[in-house]
Amino acid sequence: MYWTSARQMRNFIAHELGGLAEKKLFEAWNVQTKDQWEIRLLNCLNLIANQHYKSLAEASLLPKIHDKIIRAIANL
Repeated sequence: MYWTSARQMRNFIAHELGGLAEKKLFEAWNVQTKDQWEIRLLNCLNLIANQHYKSLAEASLLPKIHDKIIRAIANL
């Protein structure tokens, strides 16, 4: 799926440009694995947004509005 590979590349580039290594990210969040970090991040998002999302994908706004953005750009 295009979005999955684009998301992975975006995340890789963002972390490389920002100099944020995965190890440092995990240290900052006091976790050992990506899964632990995602759970911790999701819990923070749920607390801030007063929601009960079950996944980061569910909490993410971009996939929900992606088609609208593409149509809006096409209509410029």
